[in-house]
Amino acid sequence: MIICVCNRISDHDIRASVHAGASCCKQVFGGQGKTPQCGSCIDAMGEIIDETLACGERRMMAAE
Repeated sequence: MIICVCNRISDHDIRASVHAGASCCKQVFGGQGKTPQCGSCIDAMGEIIDETLACGERRMMAAE
């Protein structure tokens, strides 16, 4: 699903950026070579980043 309409950044793009090391919206935009425009996507993007990071932590703990 497209989360950032201005830059055509999808939830998949956001998760891929987090897996590549991004931990905030600014890093997701930078990793995509884009900049925030209207800002209406920031809350949703932040939630996806937080969920993806939390999921990664749970996987690491399960592997230990």
